[in-house]
Amino acid sequence: MFKEKTMFAAFVALFAILGGAFVVLGDTDDSDAASVHNGTASMTVQQGATVSYTWAQANSEITGDLCSHTYEIGVGTTISPAPEGGATVSGITVTYSSTGITISATSAAAVGTYYIGFYDMTTEDDSSHSSFTVTAPSSGTTEEDLSFTTTAPTQGITGSSYSYSPATNVPANFSKSGTWPSWLTLNTTTGQVTGTLPTVQSSQTYTFKIHAVSKTLSSNTADQTNTIIVYPVATISATGGNTVSGITGQSLSKSLSCNLSATFAVKSGSNSLPAGLSISNSGVISGTPTQSYSNYKVTIQGTTANNAGPVQHPTIVITFNITQAEDTLQITSTQPSGIKKVGDSVSYSLAANVTGTTFTLVNAPSWLSIDSNNYIRGSVPSTYTTQQDITFTIRAQSPQGQTATQTPTITIQPTLKFTSKPTAECIVIPIYSYADDGTVDAGIIDDLKEGFHSVTDRRIVGYQFVFVGTNADSVAWDFGDGTEGEGFTVEHTYTAAGTYTVTCTATNEYEDDHGNTVTGTDTCTVEVTVDAEAGDYIYSALLIFVGIVVVALVLKLLVSRRH
Repeated sequence: MFKEKTMFAAFVALFAILGGAFVVLGDTDDSDAASVHNGTASMTVQQGATVSYTWAQANSEITGDLCSHTYEIGVGTTISPAPEGGATVSGITVTYSSTGITISATSAAAVGTYYIGFYDMTTEDDSSHSSFTVTAPSSGTTEEDLSFTTTAPTQGITGSSYSYSPATNVPANFSKSGTWPSWLTLNTTTGQVTGTLPTVQSSQTYTFKIHAVSKTLSSNTADQTNTIIVYPVATISATGGNTVSGITGQSLSKSLSCNLSATFAVKSGSNSLPAGLSISNSGVISGTPTQSYSNYKVTIQGTTANNAGPVQHPTIVITFNITQAEDTLQITSTQPSGIKKVGDSVSYSLAANVTGTTFTLVNAPSWLSIDSNNYIRGSVPSTYTTQQDITFTIRAQSPQGQTATQTPTITIQPTLKFTSKPTAECIVIPIYSYADDGTVDAGIIDDLKEGFHSVTDRRIVGYQFVFVGTNADSVAWDFGDGTEGEGFTVEHTYTAAGTYTVTCTATNEYEDDHGNTVTGTDTCTVEVTVDAEAGDYIYSALLIFVGIVVVALVLKLLVSRRH
């Protein structure tokens, strides 16, 4: 037995000196598991590559224990001391399975020889070691096909920053390929793509292509075409503006819209909608307000749909002015009516039971208007040559939109034009007094015939002068005692007895045969005798008047009997 162990030790020493081509990866004899073995396997891996070797290729002796033992692998750069279980080297990864060993080396792994230590977790002993070499790729060397391992962002919002750092399965350099959007840049050192998303009014699609070339094998390339959809900033607008005006008890509606597909609701923390109003998911504010509000603000928030890009939450502030309902509108002023002549002024005051009511005229003649004080004013023009009834409408409107109307009618009489100068004729009617105190109690009007212009009276009481001529615009009187008067009928009292000549002057403007307007006058006279002592003649005049009446009645009776 001693001889056999001596021979085995010599073999191991010789094996270590030769540094041969085989490696002992395991030993079923636990007493030998802790000894250092210099692996002899010829395993090679290139920078940036991954290779696998079977246990036979690795010349391992641990295959018989794989089913019953668990190993922790360590990687190092020396055999003495040997790498402990779990030790690592930058850029190198070693794993094992029941079929063999897999070694991966990145481009950052240093070229050189490395050692693998297998620590038996079952026996807690270093079980075996092996070695491998990392080499730099040479011309004609192959590596796995280059491919991108990251994906660029596919959507964003106007004005937001864009950033993408591409990565590949093997180290590579990056560059632009084809036409890129002007707002994107590529850092050729780091490969990072950056930019600010452009302003768009609706969603726009942009594409850009990145070209990758392996750092170790220039023929190993790959392209990545990226697509990004840029969405506009979501905004909310209100039909007819951001103010809602209404009246209690009357329904109202206000529609909101978003430039992207969205749903709407009152924003959390905002004032609630006025009592009686609600908002639908589609953005319609509607209902019948039950209370009054002044400058009441509510914030409405939208939430964009999933198919409208990144979720946004635009807001809009709606101001509510709800007023209390008015009384039923009525026009309280009396509507215009009556007769107006050419040249007459028209003035009617308008009023209503609701404060702030405004008035307008509908189908009124152009010479009528309403001034700032709500008066209908105007002057009848001379264009009317015949009598006409002018009917129009007064329309009142309250601040809340109620309306009421009146339909007045005004009769217009034209000014008559004379075609000849006036004819002056007049009569005088004495005024008698029967009372003891001398006041006028009654008057006697004689049945004056044409051509009778003289009345004699002995009482100083008074006289009525009446114009009975034609075509006069105006009449002037000279009473013969130094006094004058105007008018178609006037009264005058003399202060002294005597005979007075009264002159009546009629005046007009008429159109002659040539169409010219000329002034015409005519005069007539009448004598009045005043006698202060002729009071007894009153009774004589009365008797004569009664006699005439009696005779007339008798004649009428006789005639009726004959028939």
